[in-house]
Amino acid sequence: MQVTKDHSEVQELVDAGIITPEQAMTHPQKNVITRVLGYYRDAAVDSHRLKLYQEDFVLLCSDGLWEVLTDRAIAEVVLAAQRPEQACLQLVTHANNLGGPDNISVIIVRPENLPSWQELVNRDTQVMREHYKGDADK
Repeated sequence: MQVTKDHSEVQELVDAGIITPEQAMTHPQKNVITRVLGYYRDAAVDSHRLKLYQEDFVLLCSDGLWEVLTDRAIAEVVLAAQRPEQACLQLVTHANNLGGPDNISVIIVRPENLPSWQELVNRDTQVMREHYKGDADK
């Protein structure tokens, strides 16, 4: 699931429905950014709240990765890797092998000490059983 968007003039055109995401990939002004860290004293940042589980991965990357590899290709590498560090290295290598026309930055975080999906399903199922069992006893 993609959480953030590119902060660029071209993304604003896509958001406004003026051009398609496919047209944005080759638009002559695709590298004109509208937000940047470190240039201005105050920076507007995106902030999001997500519910994460043990099986989830959080991937932070630059356009040097997502412009070269498809979402599916990225997911396949991440899910097949033994460790997040291994996935990062493989993604950067894969993007470079496809021409790597821009800087490629990748960070992958795997939440720890969180419940798994299966634990939540089992817990919620048990609560429902106890609830309905109590109703049957009445």
